[in-house]
Amino acid sequence: MLKNQLKVEVSERHIGSKITCSVIYGSAVLYISHWPLDGKIRDYIDNFKSYIRQILNKCDVYLVFDRYMEFSTKSEARSGRQSNVSRVYKLMDDMALPTQNVMLGVTEKKQQLISLICKTLCTDKEFHHLCTQTHILVVTGDHDTPTEIYKGVIINRADLKTFHEEADVIMIRQMVDAVNTEHTGSSVVADETYVFVLL
Repeated sequence: MLKNQLKVEVSERHIGSKITCSVIYGSAVLYISHWPLDGKIRDYIDNFKSYIRQILNKCDVYLVFDRYMEFSTKSEARSGRQSNVSRVYKLMDDMALPTQNVMLGVTEKKQQLISLICKTLCTDKEFHHLCTQTHILVVTGDHDTPTEIYKGVIINRADLKTFHEEADVIMIRQMVDAVNTEHTGSSVVADETYVFVLL
């Protein structure tokens, strides 16, 4: 599904029942999850979790975020693209939610938001109990080793360990893993056309 470039989403009406795994580019979801105007950061994280919950109700989910490594070529390119230069401070989930442009336009803030989302997804026992009884959730954030949650049990996926910072490359590896674990149908949610070129 190309969420941004084509401004359309492939309908799952005809293919939904065949999908057993969805590999999701986390940054694409950052832009489509409801952004509450007068809410807290935790309200936005709840909306993000709600999106993931909807997919977990249907199939396994591999959620992959870009990594932010200091002094890498990619980090230099990101800093050059920043659209909103503003003061950076430590984000906490009970803080007022800045506007979407301010939060996602500053690399350090976006990175902190991603860390908060990953931490919440990996530690929220109620979410695990409600959403991982049937399907597996694999979260790839800023750690080298992704975290898998299934039936409330949390394990490190050392077999998926990677030092690459680009989510698109990590997604390809995890798609191959999904196929190797006998998933009969997989979907990819991304907002970049080159992800599909790599596939």
